[in-house]
Amino acid sequence: MIGSRTYILRPYRAQDDVITTRSREIIAESFELLKQTGKPDTFLGRQTFEPFPKEDDNP
Repeated sequence: MIGSRTYILRPYRAQDDVITTRSREIIAESFELLKQTGKPDTFLGRQTFEPFPKEDDNP
């Protein structure tokens, strides 16, 4: 094709460093938040055929 051009996006190195640094900060904050919340409830090991206790059954 005559006259067609292909453009290649080459981000600035400084911009890459800023984005990488901020991404690492967000990941570190996420890990800290996950540590504070404790163990997640995944429903593993629960018996699905056993009904949940009803509120009226309180002794």
